[in-house]
Amino acid sequence: MQGIAQGFLTSNEFVSAMGGTPSTYAGNAAYLASLSPSAFLTALYENVLGRAPDAPGQAYWEGQLAGGESKANVLISFATSTENGSGNTIYDGAGSDILVINGSGNNLIMGKGTDRVYLLGGSNTLVSGFTPSKGSGLDVANTTNAPSIQVLTGSSTNPVNGADLHFGSTNYVINVGTVAAADAATAATAINKAYTVGDTAGEHVTFLAQDASGDTLVWFWGSTAGVSNGVIPAGSLTNTADVSHSHAVTAAELTLIATVVGVTPSSFSAADLA
Repeated sequence: MQGIAQGFLTSNEFVSAMGGTPSTYAGNAAYLASLSPSAFLTALYENVLGRAPDAPGQAYWEGQLAGGESKANVLISFATSTENGSGNTIYDGAGSDILVINGSGNNLIMGKGTDRVYLLGGSNTLVSGFTPSKGSGLDVANTTNAPSIQVLTGSSTNPVNGADLHFGSTNYVINVGTVAAADAATAATAINKAYTVGDTAGEHVTFLAQDASGDTLVWFWGSTAGVSNGVIPAGSLTNTADVSHSHAVTAAELTLIATVVGVTPSSFSAADLA
């Protein structure tokens, strides 16, 4: 595969896409070698992932190149990343990885390193091997800053009242207890027992529920439009997530972000969720 990737990198089409002038194989290889890590990575982000590089991701890959990783292997990583499709199986590395999850139905297998995983851009991601309080973070709360997350527990006898929350400065994760099934309608029923909709500006919540297997279902209530590297732009969250103004969470308003295998909702701290 590395040879194939090297062939793509030195092709006339790829050289042209990276801003160079197509030439012979030797000339294209020389152009590739002359590219600075920053210029090479910017070209990959724009041409493979279709976006500008994010600062943490750029810094990570520059470090990989500085450490001796080949440009061909970096291209392979970009081409097979979750941003380039759905239904993938992704394994973390032994170091500190930054993983941006987009698409639906991806399978993320963790446990080898200390990872920062941005999950809000995807849906129905199956996460295995995550251990709370070990330094890795699953960003599901619209922030990469743990101090701005408050983890609450709601119940039918003591529901959390959305009207009492401060959505402008804090991102809320609410444990709603157990659910009999993993579908959105069942989740909405459990959520409405544990949470009272405030129907206030900026209202959005990440809900955690425990399924019959003891796994954690992560539901996001609100718009994820424009999400980038774990953060949804403020403009997408200006209005309440209660788009029907029914003063209730409906199944249509929920997105199943992830299922975290082997971890119960009560095991998560704010640091695990950013």
